[in-house]
Amino acid sequence: MDMKSKKGVTLVEVVTAVAIMAIILVPVSLVFTTAYSNFTVQSDKVTAQQSARQVLFGKNVNLCGIMNGIMGDLERSDAASSKIDIGDGSTTTASSISIHYKDDTGKSGTKKYSLNGNKLDYSDSNIKPSNPSSPRGGSVDYFNGEKSPNDKEVNVTDFVVEKVNKITDTPTGTDKKTDTDLIRITVTVVCGRSGDITLQSSYRIPNIERP
Repeated sequence: MDMKSKKGVTLVEVVTAVAIMAIILVPVSLVFTTAYSNFTVQSDKVTAQQSARQVLFGKNVNLCGIMNGIMGDLERSDAASSKIDIGDGSTTTASSISIHYKDDTGKSGTKKYSLNGNKLDYSDSNIKPSNPSSPRGGSVDYFNGEKSPNDKEVNVTDFVVEKVNKITDTPTGTDKKTDTDLIRITVTVVCGRSGDITLQSSYRIPNIERP
């Protein structure tokens, strides 16, 4: 066989082809990488926003039954006894709230939300534990290890409960703080690369006591 009659590809041609492919593929790969990164961030933000809303307005059934969220539990609270405790009662601002209630059968109970590190502890005094020998009402992580589609945990970085004071003018022209029946809840949640997501809501204790 006459090898001299066969023509091949020179090294210069190979290098040139590789360079052209790199010029085309690098920008394309950057587009896909950027798009995936943005998708990840947005997915984490959506999870964080949903989680913050769940703290305030409730979520589906989990280990502790139906969770109504803080606003839902306040709506169902035993307003007739005005038993809504913020922290240890020594301040108007705290990182925990206890809500006393009566269920549909008239049975009394207490639900509590409290910040514990980067977790929100939740307990209900009437919930039966998985272990019958354990006492009722043990605390659980409100999110129970839930994760985003990107496998990132939900962390509560701040949880503030405030009893709002009203500023009024006195006859002498100086301001005076007077207690009101308004409770303000602020929760900050982070998930993966979401950054801090903060939601706030308020609840006004009814002036007319429920029977």
